[in-house]
Amino acid sequence: MQISEIQAQLKNGTIPDDGGIDVPAGDAIIAYANELAERLDASAKQGCTGVSDFAATLRLISWCYPIQTKLVNAGKVDRLSSMFCGPFFTSAKYPWPQNDEKYYEPVAQIDLAAINEVSAVNFEDGIFQLWVDGFLPDDFFIRIIPREEWNTENLSPVPECIDSEYYDEIERTGDSFLAWPAIHYKKKVPAVYIFEGAFGKNLTWSGDLEVALSLIVETIDDSQIVEDLTQLISIFPNNNPSTEPHLFGTFSPICYYPTDTNPTFLALDGGPCFSWNYGNAQVSYCVGEQGKIEFGFACSCQ
Repeated sequence: MQISEIQAQLKNGTIPDDGGIDVPAGDAIIAYANELAERLDASAKQGCTGVSDFAATLRLISWCYPIQTKLVNAGKVDRLSSMFCGPFFTSAKYPWPQNDEKYYEPVAQIDLAAINEVSAVNFEDGIFQLWVDGFLPDDFFIRIIPREEWNTENLSPVPECIDSEYYDEIERTGDSFLAWPAIHYKKKVPAVYIFEGAFGKNLTWSGDLEVALSLIVETIDDSQIVEDLTQLISIFPNNNPSTEPHLFGTFSPICYYPTDTNPTFLALDGGPCFSWNYGNAQVSYCVGEQGKIEFGFACSCQ
């Protein structure tokens, strides 16, 4: 499909800022971006890493699945539901994790059965949990709780000391006043963001593609590739997609580039749920030996 045919499927001939486009148009854009990436790699001069890096950036153009959330009172939430910010499911076998005497902060709890409905990778059946150290965000704890453990009979209580101010020495979740989200700031009633409704489906890309191309365009000898790249990039906004928490896709570079990490499982970008000191965070994944999936975590700040 030619870029002119793709543009004809887009309102005003361009992709909206949030990446919300029809699936056929998005699939065509992804396929064309991958085709250009192959052509770039084939034409790259030996030792010209910039061209290869841009080809890798083109391959990051992909679908992501935005997560819609609703703020609810933490004391009334079903602790077995998918949510951001806790209180997550814990039990005698899977207690609230600690680093010395400090409890880890709950960040994300997701039922992997729902993820497999939109994933090309088959994740094990269970419940994914991400916790981070309140003082050292690079210190994280990820676990998958088996389905058979996942029931109300096994629930253990939330530690009594954890309230809306327990994690107030950081600015990671919640709003500009409280690290832990609250229903009402003055009352400081702890709250959580539960998942609501089906996952969306938006196109996602990394950074300003026009600027990225301008940095390596003089190293590309094939004028036809340059023309095709220019036409493709002209349909993208100059800014990153809207920063909402989402599954898969990619993220905006701050302290590191998406091309330097494993594929994104969960992008914890902005929206109502996270601030990360005006940065972002991601859970990445890789398929290890015997098909076992391993997770990693990283965060950036401005």
